[in-house]
Amino acid sequence: MRGKPVLIAAVPSLDTGVCSLETKRFNDEAAKLPPEVQIVTISMDLPFAQKRFCEAEHVDRVKVLSDHVGREFGMRYGVLTEDKALLARSIFVIGRDGRIAYRELVYDQGTHPDYDAALQAIRHAAS
Repeated sequence: MRGKPVLIAAVPSLDTGVCSLETKRFNDEAAKLPPEVQIVTISMDLPFAQKRFCEAEHVDRVKVLSDHVGREFGMRYGVLTEDKALLARSIFVIGRDGRIAYRELVYDQGTHPDYDAALQAIRHAAS
């Protein structure tokens, strides 16, 4: 994904209400974004559970990745929860230059991120 604008959505688990709705929302929004934009959802869910979710919910425009084994993303981006069991709900927009252009950490895990701000940031990174 180097050289491409990327929106990364870290979620605690795809099998929860807000995470499911968030992932489906970004999947729907992906069709409205420039084709070079990449959207990635990362969770601690196991890959087979992610695949099941994506097939059942028709999520096909968002790349879904697991941080379950190495927890590398969570540690590097500082979103691994204190008990190190889940990722904190957060959004990162990475510009073409590889730098973070936008970030949002959602403190209440039952709250949605600011979709409008994240989408505006990824559109700006793509322009």
